[in-house]
Amino acid sequence: MTYVQVFRSETTTLSKSSLLFLWLSFLLFPIAHLRMISGIPAYWSETALISSLLCLLLDDSFQVRSRFPQIFFEEKKFFIFTGIFLSGTILSYFLNQHSISGLGEIKSFYLIPTLLPVAMLLCAKTRRHIEFLAFGWFLGVAVASFAGVTIYALGLLTYDGRLSSLYLSPNHLAMLVAPGVVLGAYFASIHAGWRRGIAIISAAIIIFTLWATRSYASWVAVSGALAVLGSLSWRTRPSFSRLGLVAIVAMTVFGTVFFSERGTEKWQALVSNDERSSFSSRLIIWRSAVKIASDSFPIGIGTGRFQEVYLAEQANFPRYLEWAVPTPHNLYLFFFLEGGPLALLGFLGSVSVIAARARHLLRASYRPLLALGLALTMLYLIYGIVDTPYMKNDLALAVWGSLGFCLAALRLKA
Repeated sequence: MTYVQVFRSETTTLSKSSLLFLWLSFLLFPIAHLRMISGIPAYWSETALISSLLCLLLDDSFQVRSRFPQIFFEEKKFFIFTGIFLSGTILSYFLNQHSISGLGEIKSFYLIPTLLPVAMLLCAKTRRHIEFLAFGWFLGVAVASFAGVTIYALGLLTYDGRLSSLYLSPNHLAMLVAPGVVLGAYFASIHAGWRRGIAIISAAIIIFTLWATRSYASWVAVSGALAVLGSLSWRTRPSFSRLGLVAIVAMTVFGTVFFSERGTEKWQALVSNDERSSFSSRLIIWRSAVKIASDSFPIGIGTGRFQEVYLAEQANFPRYLEWAVPTPHNLYLFFFLEGGPLALLGFLGSVSVIAARARHLLRASYRPLLALGLALTMLYLIYGIVDTPYMKNDLALAVWGSLGFCLAALRLKA
């Protein structure tokens, strides 16, 4: 069954529309940070997501009013931790200095992204539904990467020779396209013939784009995610061992990429612990962030205030190497600062609920879609150690979309 047939198999016009809007939400991740109309805070992916949920609510035949309470009860642990995550962030916002822009960030980075797993649980009822959504994500990243390759060919790079394409920085582009490598490995393993060829070519374009960003953090995160994908698939029956083989090939490619960087100025600055390297700058930022977290305990500093507070802390540290620092370059410090310990507890609790259930389920049988969801989630958890793959509309949606894939896959029958 093709993905078009999956869409057509829906029984009502509204259910088809809901699935299509949800697919569009994933497809439009590369432009999720752009407004649909200048001056109006309505963004592409989140508008598609809200449209999907509205179609579900209007579809009487789908009986979403009775289905949602059932799903909430069955997934109550996840939703309780998600509620804690949101509560911590909202409380911190109101208990600190706040602004209209901060309220907008709560809407776009917290409230709406956490609706994505809800929509996936309601819409993605079969394996083909989940793969249909994953394909939308993969296709969007592939198109964004193709644009990046075109811009690279034109020689439009940053001052230090890195590709940022149409995005704010090379790191932003790297965070956006990194999941495409994992998704590409999955689709290259499940498809055959010309579909596999397209998946491999698309994944190669994504890998080249990721290489051109020169983002070492993204390379490590992707390698870790591929290791999870490969290790989970390798212990299964032969029909799924292809996924493990594809993951190993992709990891070999990234090993070669790392090796090719040995002679570059950026690599030498990193391994020699140059005092002006990006890693040294991160150490200063982390020390400042830890002090801010300690001083603001237990309510945090509120949404969108890190750079303001970070600059105010300059007097307590040696001269900063970076001044324009909107986030602490660490996902866990970011959540702790934005919403205090409640926000961090809520996020880690949501992940832990999924991990515990997945571990129990994978002992009985292997599920490739669950492995994909876990690999995508692991990508952001590893990435979050040295950067903040969250504070953009597209990235926040991607993090919660990864958790949504895990939840949807956990509910499938073996």
